[in-house]
Amino acid sequence: MKNIISIFFQFGIRDGVEIIFQKIKNKFFFQINRQKIDLQPIIKVLKTGNLSSSPYPSKIVNDFTKKFLKLHDGERGICVSNGTVALSVIFKTCGIKYGDEVIMPALTFHSTASIALELGIIPVFVDVDPDNLCIDPKKIEEKISIKTKAIIVVHLGSIIADLDSIRELCAKKDLKMIEDCSHAHGSKWKQKGVGSYGDFSFFSFQNSKLINAGEGGFIMINDQDHFKKCLSYVNCGRNSEPFTTLGVNHRLTEIQAAILINSQKRFQKNIKKIDFHISFFKKEISKINNITALKKHDKQTLQLGYFFGLKLNEKKFDASHRKKIVYDLNNRGINSIECLYQPVYLTPEFGWKDSPINVDYSKVVCPEAEKASKKNVLWIHHSFFNQNLSSVKYGLKVLNKLINNE
Repeated sequence: MKNIISIFFQFGIRDGVEIIFQKIKNKFFFQINRQKIDLQPIIKVLKTGNLSSSPYPSKIVNDFTKKFLKLHDGERGICVSNGTVALSVIFKTCGIKYGDEVIMPALTFHSTASIALELGIIPVFVDVDPDNLCIDPKKIEEKISIKTKAIIVVHLGSIIADLDSIRELCAKKDLKMIEDCSHAHGSKWKQKGVGSYGDFSFFSFQNSKLINAGEGGFIMINDQDHFKKCLSYVNCGRNSEPFTTLGVNHRLTEIQAAILINSQKRFQKNIKKIDFHISFFKKEISKINNITALKKHDKQTLQLGYFFGLKLNEKKFDASHRKKIVYDLNNRGINSIECLYQPVYLTPEFGWKDSPINVDYSKVVCPEAEKASKKNVLWIHHSFFNQNLSSVKYGLKVLNKLINNE
């Protein structure tokens, strides 16, 4: 009761009623949307007793693999235990080894770099494009050395990096292109599924992702020989051939696959709605002063959320303003955060000093990545676009009021 009175006192009766209604609706929405699981497929798996059957991929894992590949226009794929493991398997399959270098953007989840260092592979950080916060293609070539073996292209917050420019550079320098699609389930580049452009790509099915089973991951591979090698690394050294690799168990269980089939089904059902709401939101946000949506490339033909980035006018707003705006957005029932990621080299969880290979990131500086994380970009949660149009309109109204007092 005290909170309700406080809202009316702070925002007035009319706005207070709207805020309370939105908070109740959002709370209910999160409860039913977080992960609505059909228990019947899980019960069916439990009754069979085949929770992770051999040979791998097992039946339900194989069923999900086919559905996920179809969604992303992929040719070959393997389910694995998580997205970090997926990247580790890709490194091994590529023959990237101790002392080699891989290029990646400064803004990504720290595990992208940590798994490289665990194998003695050196991450080389490149600053981001200020318009979209994906790796800046213009800044990559200067970081390439004779030790460079691959470029990891991270599609950040549902925006696809400039795949054509980076693929052209990889071809020129004879480097592998690895797509990190953990934020981009279902998105498309030139009408073709994300993940299908790289030599390899990987996805995460961790609990926060658009398609998820609590944990899980996926590798997409173009080359048949690479596919066999990947499968061997994932499946304790086994594939259709005799043991040829030092593989371990990175398999996904049948229960997780059953959850993923259900999760993908729900996600695909909402794709048109999410696409429409994002398009509407971007059109309307362009009419509001002092804030802009992060800009996707014209060749990205489908954008489906995860976190949606908004850039504040840095001449008018600093970090304290951003903090207050995000606080007020959440107070009004709009789930948002200040910082999606810090630059990896500044992230406390990135324990590079414990690396098995000698590295030093103490003097690394990527100005655009640091500015975005510390000051001028905020993020709206993907669930915002999975509601109804009236909620999106409400969000636009709130943003305009908070930023321009209108």
